[in-house]
Amino acid sequence: MRLNSIAAVLSTLALTPLALAQDTPAVKAPRSDEAVHVEFGADAWFSRLTGNVTSAAGVNRDIKALDLRDSEIAFAGHARLSYDRCFAHLAGFSFDTDGEYASGGDSFQSDFQWWGLSADLGYALFTPFSDACTPWSDATFDRYGENVNDDGSYRLDLRLSPTLGVTYHDVELNDLNVTQSSLSATDGGWMSARVGGELQLRLRPGADFNFLKEVIIGAGFSAGPTFGVSGDADGTGLAVELQAGVQLLFHENVGAHLGYRLTDADFDGSATASDLDLGVYGLFAGVTIRF
Repeated sequence: MRLNSIAAVLSTLALTPLALAQDTPAVKAPRSDEAVHVEFGADAWFSRLTGNVTSAAGVNRDIKALDLRDSEIAFAGHARLSYDRCFAHLAGFSFDTDGEYASGGDSFQSDFQWWGLSADLGYALFTPFSDACTPWSDATFDRYGENVNDDGSYRLDLRLSPTLGVTYHDVELNDLNVTQSSLSATDGGWMSARVGGELQLRLRPGADFNFLKEVIIGAGFSAGPTFGVSGDADGTGLAVELQAGVQLLFHENVGAHLGYRLTDADFDGSATASDLDLGVYGLFAGVTIRF
């Protein structure tokens, strides 16, 4: 009888650690988005100018009339800092073009330069495939389920984010009458304050595709008023920025991206300068470095 009691006690002690191990959840890596990420990108923007120019005398002409419609390769770049649902985005571009035309028996030379620098802040309010759809909601399902890789990152992650941003535009247009040696010029700086939104769909296949770490499909739109701050700039207008594209990360830190970008704005000039209603648009391609 005593031997049976001892055997029962030993059996219970042996099974207790196994039971505890089964009740204890497996330890997973922290969710990767809970770390700080920094991204840098450089693009070749295959861009073209569009719009019209209204002179101080009230004459309205399309950009085509100034021979400024050639496709140009412009430089664009960006930097992005993100942590969990928050992100800050800096971007800039530089575009220039020139042309020659004849009007009323006179010969003209035209040139145009536009560079811009923008800063945006965003916060992902809706993430339906994460552990919490919104910042204030409880977890809707086990985030360590089938939608999570071994490193804690989501296989599928959709993010909808409102954004606030500002852009500085520096614009210069010169229209030289070569025949009569007279110049019509507009040169000024405008600021725009924008509100908009960003959509990102992130696909992380994990160990199933060793050659492809992540695919990001994204689109952003914002709009807001412009107002003159320097030079010939005066009055107010409207600015619109639109971008959509796809980014492929072939390495944890290196990738490539392709997309479409549009920047459009109304630039009101002073009494002696022209009013500009212009846009730059086109496809872009570039490389990304992420840390």
